[in-house]
Amino acid sequence: MAAKYGGDQVEMTSAPVGLGAALRRQARQRRANVYLFSLMVRPDDLVNQRASVAALAVERYRRDHAGALPGALQDLVPKYLDAVPQDPVTGRALLFKKDVGVYTIDSVGTDKQDNGGDLDSELLQVIRQGHGRRTIRGADLGVRVVLR
Repeated sequence: MAAKYGGDQVEMTSAPVGLGAALRRQARQRRANVYLFSLMVRPDDLVNQRASVAALAVERYRRDHAGALPGALQDLVPKYLDAVPQDPVTGRALLFKKDVGVYTIDSVGTDKQDNGGDLDSELLQVIRQGHGRRTIRGADLGVRVVLR
């Protein structure tokens, strides 16, 4: 080849072959895909989607039980939900809080602390205003439903 193309011959090495090499390539690709997915999907988007699905299940439960709320999200399984939605921040089940005339389905939020279902903290206001992330009192992420 060197004589034909007039230069130094560069030896091409092929990719490792075999089952072990193929499995290692697949594992690297999966890690890369998970990393890219984590850049595209924010935890608050996942929490909002999962909490909304759980809120719809709670509303179906209320319709079937004369307006009564379930004691916990686990009470919705298996009739209204296949499984209790998972908090993407902690990996545990989403939280369910009842109060007079309202209920909240929430995650602990990015500060990883349960702030009692506080969905409107100073931190989220600062982020929404475009001032970037700061260390301010954190908020839970989720959905609050006012009962009528």
